[in-house]
Amino acid sequence: MIQQFRTSNPLNILLLAITAILLRVVFLYNLTSETSQPFAELLGNLLVQQIYYPHIDTSLNIILAGLVVFVQALLLNRIVNNHNLLNKQTYLPALFFVIVCSVLTPFLTLSMPLLCNFLLLYVFNKLILSYKKSDAISVYFDLGLVVGIATILYFPMIGLLLFTWCCLIILRPFYWREWISSLVAFLLVMFFLAVYYFYNNKLTNFLDIWQPFQTPLNLFINIKYSQYLVLLPIVATLFLGLLSLQENFYKSFVMVRKGFLVLFLLSIVILFSFYLSPDFAIIHFILLAVPVCVLMAYYFLYAKRKWIYETLFFTIIVFILYFQLGITTFNF
Repeated sequence: MIQQFRTSNPLNILLLAITAILLRVVFLYNLTSETSQPFAELLGNLLVQQIYYPHIDTSLNIILAGLVVFVQALLLNRIVNNHNLLNKQTYLPALFFVIVCSVLTPFLTLSMPLLCNFLLLYVFNKLILSYKKSDAISVYFDLGLVVGIATILYFPMIGLLLFTWCCLIILRPFYWREWISSLVAFLLVMFFLAVYYFYNNKLTNFLDIWQPFQTPLNLFINIKYSQYLVLLPIVATLFLGLLSLQENFYKSFVMVRKGFLVLFLLSIVILFSFYLSPDFAIIHFILLAVPVCVLMAYYFLYAKRKWIYETLFFTIIVFILYFQLGITTFNF
């Protein structure tokens, strides 16, 4: 399987679709008949007068989520290959994106963090493109607008504003207008949102959006560790990927090194922005799929012992399917 996805054969798109289906078909029968509408909270925040938020049939919910993940996987794979971050044309990033987005049961249904991965991919692609531009003011202005929109959709995405500034240090020489442009664009989005609330005589609701900054950090979270044993082979893969990356880091092109530094910063920002989520839902960590799957792809692309990496891949799939069969509810 890994050997097949190491190549850029278009047949891998079909195999990727089959993999996405297989990783969801088991869980399809373990949910209740209805699931929450993922846009209900957003519609409420935007003052949409709707007495009843419709529910989505479980089967349709999982199918739509699988379709979203499949499209995002292809987009990520194209970004990685276009920027040559792995030094080879491969479908491994797409494969592991589908796998990472299926590893925990909450990841299998539609959610706002899942949809925000589209914006995350846009931000990542634009940041890498900005490295070779002589003038990137317009690029970072666009990024500020996207971060503002993402914050409206899912508040912890506000951390991407800090992320873009950190990437400026890595990717660009200091130019104060580029730093200001992203902030101005973000504030512009917030200004129009405030005007919208003011027009509806609900300006206090706009202030309520920023309450997560006033909430004390909950450093001790009740976690059922038995539900996270499925992550063991993925954690092992990430460790092996870090070792492989360390060995070849300074042998790689500058763009490759900077690309992985950007992904590392993205992981840190996502981990800490978890505390800006009002309900502390585990679905937040689906935003880590982008940096995690690229590192996993790096290991499997350069691993030399076939029996080791094929066995590890098989173990990851078995763990996911086993926990989907054994866990019908997932609390965090």
